Amino acid sequence: MESGLGRDVRPIQGPGFVGLDAATPLDDATLLRAVREFARDRLGAPAFHPDSWPPVVVRDPKDTEARLREVAGPRYTYRELDNITDLIQRTLEQVPQVSTVQRSGVLPEQIFLEYSQAELASYGIQPSAIKSILGARNTALPGGVLSLQDTDVTLDPSGEFKSQNEIGGVIMTTDAAGNAVYLRDLVEIARGYQSPPSFLNYYHWKDAAGTWHRSPAVTLAVQMRSREQIADFGRAVDGALAGLRSQLPADLVLARTSDQPRQVKENIALFMDALYEAIILVVLVALVGFWEWRSAVLMALSIPITLAMTFGMMFALGIELQQVSIATLIIALGLLVDDPVVAGDAIKRDLGLGHPRVVAAWLGPTKLAKAILFATVTNIVAYLPFLMLSGTTGDFLRTLPIVMTCALIASRLASMTFVPLLGYYLLRAPKRREPTIEELRSRGFTGLYYRIGVAVLEHRWKSFAVSLVFLAAGMFLMTRLPTQFFPTDLQYLSYVDLWLPNNVSLARTDEVAARAAEVVREVAAQYGTERPGRDGKPREVLRSVTAFVGGGGPRFWYSLSPEQRQKNYAQLVIEVTDKEDTPALVDRLETAMAAAVDGARADARQLETNAVGVPVQVQIGGGADTDPSRTREEIARLRGLGERLTDIFRAVPVATGFRDDWDQESFVVKLDVDPDRANLAGVSNQDVAGSAAAGISGNQVTALREGDRQIAVVTRLRLEERARLADVQSLYVYSSTGTQKAPLTMVASTRYAMETQRIRRLEHFRTVTVQGFPVSGAYASQVMNAARPQLTALARDLPPGYQMTIAGAEAKQKARHHHGHLHLADLHRARDPVQPPDQAGPRLRRRALRRRGGAGGALDDGRALRVHGLPRDREPGRRDREPRDRALRFHRGEPRQGGAPARFPPRRRHRAAAPGHDHGAGDAARAGAARDPRRAALATALLCADRRARAGDLHRAAARQGVLRDLRARPQDREVGRAGARSGAATGRRSRAIGRSRPAAARRDGPTNK
Repeated sequence: MESGLGRDVRPIQGPGFVGLDAATPLDDATLLRAVREFARDRLGAPAFHPDSWPPVVVRDPKDTEARLREVAGPRYTYRELDNITDLIQRTLEQVPQVSTVQRSGVLPEQIFLEYSQAELASYGIQPSAIKSILGARNTALPGGVLSLQDTDVTLDPSGEFKSQNEIGGVIMTTDAAGNAVYLRDLVEIARGYQSPPSFLNYYHWKDAAGTWHRSPAVTLAVQMRSREQIADFGRAVDGALAGLRSQLPADLVLARTSDQPRQVKENIALFMDALYEAIILVVLVALVGFWEWRSAVLMALSIPITLAMTFGMMFALGIELQQVSIATLIIALGLLVDDPVVAGDAIKRDLGLGHPRVVAAWLGPTKLAKAILFATVTNIVAYLPFLMLSGTTGDFLRTLPIVMTCALIASRLASMTFVPLLGYYLLRAPKRREPTIEELRSRGFTGLYYRIGVAVLEHRWKSFAVSLVFLAAGMFLMTRLPTQFFPTDLQYLSYVDLWLPNNVSLARTDEVAARAAEVVREVAAQYGTERPGRDGKPREVLRSVTAFVGGGGPRFWYSLSPEQRQKNYAQLVIEVTDKEDTPALVDRLETAMAAAVDGARADARQLETNAVGVPVQVQIGGGADTDPSRTREEIARLRGLGERLTDIFRAVPVATGFRDDWDQESFVVKLDVDPDRANLAGVSNQDVAGSAAAGISGNQVTALREGDRQIAVVTRLRLEERARLADVQSLYVYSSTGTQKAPLTMVASTRYAMETQRIRRLEHFRTVTVQGFPVSGAYASQVMNAARPQLTALARDLPPGYQMTIAGAEAKQKARHHHGHLHLADLHRARDPVQPPDQAGPRLRRRALRRRGGAGGALDDGRALRVHGLPRDREPGRRDREPRDRALRFHRGEPRQGGAPARFPPRRRHRAAAPGHDHGAGDAARAGAARDPRRAALATALLCADRRARAGDLHRAAARQGVLRDLRARPQDREVGRAGARSGAATGRRSRAIGRSRPAAARRDGPTNK
């Protein structure tokens, strides 16, 4: 009535419904829009019960049932879905092949005690008193155990709440007349669900009539135990669900969003199809090449024999049939027949030469045994480098070289065993004479090949020049080829990530997710119309859409990590009927989402074979946040750099959807508490925060136990006192230590501000990541190559303490990490009585120069040594100590084992050792210093650190070793003379070995550090 929407408004209320009867000149659309705006502005979107139906306008009472059917909500409530899925979970957990079952989308129940500040104040009750009184009443503590002769009797006091009505029957205080005041007289008790909810799950499905429905759902993620068969796992789960079906409602929808057993079954079927095709092709090629059926049958039989042996080896090695192993077997089918073909042809040629069958079956393959062996070894070695891959890529591709090796070894064994055996019974000598080599060179393809080869040999230099031209052209074209870490996986599933601003409510995210699901249905319907089936009718492209609002769903694909729970995120999992439609549908969704979904970023993506995430990512990290008082300035600077980085990528034609992961600043309400006023009022800053949180968001005061469930009992303000922003100023602050209370406006002032609510850190430093995608048909490498000049310029202009890092697909491709390490060595020198100074220095220098990978510094009577880093992931065993021990023996003047003269070990590339671990170098240093000063003493310190280690940390760590006093190297220290005031050496690069000088007097007194 206040807004002029109608007149003569009368409320209508009944069991399960509420309505308004009014006379209005507005049409249905305008009236419903006004109702939604009123609910959003005055009541708040979460005020509606999750199980309630949308509002509807009824003009004629006769149309009531028809109009209600149009907006009818789901049949089963969240509580019923919770009970049903709990039964399913407990049933599936009993299946032997099942390891864990997790549920997503369960909306927990809560009992709300909504109070009015004024009403509580009239009785002198603080909201915190409700918690203490209910906690004392709702107790399940035992009363002890009474021992009576041979029996122990437990005393069980009553007091635990059995229903929400008992909660309202608790006496809180008395009025002026001495009458009891119950809790139900002070608060409104309502049972509902978590409000506002933190996570929701919906399932979009089509009924038999072709109508799409959006129903609340609970997703169960069923995991298989390790070392189980996926087919047996699928049958066991199907059997458990079939046995449970009789206990579930008949109209309950049980659908599979992700079905890995089906995917494995289809991959096995694909392999079998490829196997049958390979056998047919081998037979056909053998018929054409040998022109007889016996050789074709021999080749066809060799394939299943070789595969049987391969499967046996895989079983012995514990390798299961999965996507990579099946793909490897398909690739290996072309290589499996090589050895049998060569062996069979050799047997046939020996038969043509007149050898008996038993001799030809043995002699043919034996003559080519070495050639077949080296060909097999070459193929095996070509695939073994895959075992050197690390990380998730190495784990994913680990079975490829192993299965390929097993297949090739099986092929080799079959060519030397089964092929001669089968050839003895199948092959026969040819009926006509084989042509000689001279006859073959004069006609047919062999003759053409012979003439071309002779011409190439006669014009070798021209042929060499032409080959160089082809090589250069190939290298040029290779540089123009786009690179990609891993191709996308063609599956029935794809997904859409929806990102909204940081401070949006879950209700707004839910609305956007519902609209995005409608766009998916529209795009799929249009795609099916444009590409009809064989009958000319539009195809059913879309099978279902599963929506997760407020976070990612359970892991439904091995390379996809679910997003954490956050209200501004939603994920749509799309399932199609034909996996071949997935790439085209995803490309269309990317464009349609950008045009139809307002206020959100939508990323439509296919599943990945290996986890890359967003393909293009560039990070800028700030390492200059040393002053906490400059936090705002540092955040603003990082935001500015992120915007510059975003502008660079947005200017690239083949790039799309670029943004930073901090998102925009959010609107916040600041409560500036005056501590003096708060203290005078008897409240504290903690009381201000606690009172505001308890009144607006609610505070759990106790729990109601129903069976094995705990239902939280929450107190909060009534809706009319917390629905608008202005209601914040009407809050009261209650003291937690006394009975004092004060209006919020008395102790605090409110102000509005924009603030960064999402700050991401990488290795303890604030880091902003700019990320995006290439357009359809382009690659991440093309985007990076186009933006690289601008990125290089921006990296040069970064302030001190900031650095740019490339992530995403390019970082995955460059997974061969550069292990930075710093080796420091300080050599103590003493006059060696064994060798004169003029002879020891050159010999040391010559031996140092023999070392592979570089030489030590020039020495006369000094010492130079490169100290080797040791593997980070191994303890210093014997092999790790050998380079150090040989160096120590040499500098102590001890011969090598066996009497051979000592020499420096060859330089090796090792990973850096763990920081602070000197692998015994400190002990060697102290031992060397304690030895006879007339002998050559070696004192070394190893500092092996990551490439990001700071110089100050290295200096302090070196000082703790007691042998390195200064890490600075001066130019004059690089020159070492026999009779100067300096001694020592600076060998190689500064990061490898740094020598320091010392006075001549120190030389006479023995090893000393300056």
